[in-house]
Amino acid sequence: MEEGGENIPVNAIEQPVASEKNLLGDARILIVDDFDPLRRAAQRLMAKNGVDEANISMATSAEEAEELLESGKVYSGIYMDNSMDGKFGKDALIEFRKKYPRMFLALATTDGFSEEEREQLLKDGIDMFIDKNEGSGIPGVKNFLIAVNKFMNEQAALNQSQQDDI
Repeated sequence: MEEGGENIPVNAIEQPVASEKNLLGDARILIVDDFDPLRRAAQRLMAKNGVDEANISMATSAEEAEELLESGKVYSGIYMDNSMDGKFGKDALIEFRKKYPRMFLALATTDGFSEEEREQLLKDGIDMFIDKNEGSGIPGVKNFLIAVNKFMNEQAALNQSQQDDI
């Protein structure tokens, strides 16, 4: 990707994301990446696929993301880069999983993790990996949205089941 990010085809996804009931309009997403063009491209792509732009927050570091979470903001999912100044994304997401168990966590990376590392990170609570090298990360953003929507449907079904038990 070039420095200005102009070559990221934001409208590369022709169809809005739709699997099960589409709950993306209610999704609250936190994008954490220290590279502004990628943050903005992910934001535009998410908005194009049904996430209300007012419900998309952005942070440039794991520490900034932690501040947003500690301020009481609630998110359906976090899309976080791994390699940033300060705390690595994987370490932050593992900490977030302990504090916020009902949130979908995706680690976006250009770094290759071994199969053993991936398995351990999944055990530690990271829900998915996104390869930012693949198509400027666009397929990963789409897969993230599909996964968040599925996660939100599962949470809604769980909440309904708990309500039915009362």
